[in-house]
Amino acid sequence: GQHGSVSFSGTGSPTTVGIPILGTRGLPVLGNTTFAITSSAMPAYSPGFVALALGPANGFGIPLPGAPATLNVYLSPLSTSLILADATGAASLPLPLPSGANFLGTVLSAQILVIDFVLTDPLPLGASNAMQITIGQ
Repeated sequence: GQHGSVSFSGTGSPTTVGIPILGTRGLPVLGNTTFAITSSAMPAYSPGFVALALGPANGFGIPLPGAPATLNVYLSPLSTSLILADATGAASLPLPLPSGANFLGTVLSAQILVIDFVLTDPLPLGASNAMQITIGQ
C-alpha cells in the first residue's frame, strides 16, 4: 500500500534562539488520531502559528513585508492555528487524521511562524522550513 511520508523544503528564518524546527509526532497514516505537527527551538513561552495548506509547498518562498529579510512563506495557508511554546521552546498541534480511504494520498503542507518580541523588525517573526505531508495507510 501507499506509505505516509514527510518531506521538507525551503529554509527557515531564525528567531533570537535559532531556526524553529518543524516535525511530526507519529506517521501520517489513515486513522492516526494521535498525529501531531510539532515545533521546537522556539523562544520559551512564545506564541506561534502553524500554517496549513492543501497540496505541496511552493518551491520558492514569498517574503513577508515587515518581517526579517531571511523569512519566506512557502505556502498559501487554508488555516492557521495558534500554538504556544513551553519553557523548553516546544509546542505541538494535534492533527488527528481521518480514516476514510478517500483521504489516501492527500498532500498537506505546513510551516510554523513564531513571534519573537526581541526581534526589532516591524513583524518580529521567525519561521521553520516547509513540510510536506502525504497521507498513507
